[in-house]
Order: sequence, then structure tokens, then C-alpha cells
Amino acid sequence: IENDLYPKENNNMGEASYVTVASEALIHKDFKWAEEFIEKFKHEIKEEVRENAYTLCMANLKYRTGHYDEALMHLIKVSIDDIYYQLKVKNLQIKIHYELGNYDMCKSVIDSFKHFLGNAKQFPEFLRIRFVNYANFTSRLVNIWLGGDPKNMIEINKNLKDFPQEKVESKSWLLAQAAKIKY
Repeated sequence: IENDLYPKENNNMGEASYVTVASEALIHKDFKWAEEFIEKFKHEIKEEVRENAYTLCMANLKYRTGHYDEALMHLIKVSIDDIYYQLKVKNLQIKIHYELGNYDMCKSVIDSFKHFLGNAKQFPEFLRIRFVNYANFTSRLVNIWLGGDPKNMIEINKNLKDFPQEKVESKSWLLAQAAKIKY
């Protein structure tokens, strides 16, 4: 990045590259570098997609640094006309509401997400399956918090651990959340 060696589209950084680089830095907890990258390279993206990509990256940064309310405020501003943005926004909304303990809201977002995934024919099947499995596992965890039997966690943990990484989105996050439920 620093040496200007990244894919460009008409002399601009690609929107997907921008979002991916920021996301990878955040996954690796390099928050300072990620924030500097998000700000510095915002103007390297085509103007018509710039604000959306920037806002999504800022939402992700705020989420990863524990500023959930700020992350939600950024997510409200992200245009979900692009179905891949809708995947990212819904995924992040679910995580935030779950981590805030807003389980009823989380359940509502999950239900909306499942409906969206059921109707979305544009996604490759492997991607749709990843997110459906993610929504299903998260829903099962939410149900425990909403009064379900914590002993169900034995089966949930086993099922989750047995699922291949490539068949469930955010598997490490799900495992971390499942580990927090005592049974």
C-alpha cells in the first residue's frame, strides 16, 4: 500500500480492495494503521462509491474498537443498493446488537436477514449458504439468551465446531460468543 503497489481501476483504488485492506487490518487488531489507511485512501476511490465504502469501513472500525453505538450510526448511512454491502451491513448489525445484549433487536435483524438471503438469487450458492448458517447459529445463541435451555449449548458447540470454516460466516466470532454462555 505504502509503495503504491495495489490494483487500480482507472488510476483509482478499487472499492473492494479498499474495504478488504481496511477489514484485514481490523481483523488483525491494527486499529491505528487501519484508521490511517481508511482516512488517507478514502480519496483514492472513485467518487461515486467513495462515501459508501468509507462509511462501511468506519462502521467496522468503530465496531472493532467497541464503539457500538457509533458503528450503528455509520451503518445507517451505508447505502445497501449493492447486495454485497447489504451482506456486510446485516452481518455487522447482528454482531453489534448481539454484543450489546439487544437480543430482541438481534433476532429481528436475523429474521430480516434470513428473508433477504432466501429471496436473493444473485449470490453464488456457497456464499448464501455461509450466511444462512451464520444467521442460524447466531439465532440459536440468541434463543439461549432469550430464555432457552443453556444445556442446548452442548449441541450448538458441537455443531459449530464440526462445521467447516468455509461453510459458516464469522465462525471464530460465533465460537467466541458461544464460549461466553455458561451451561
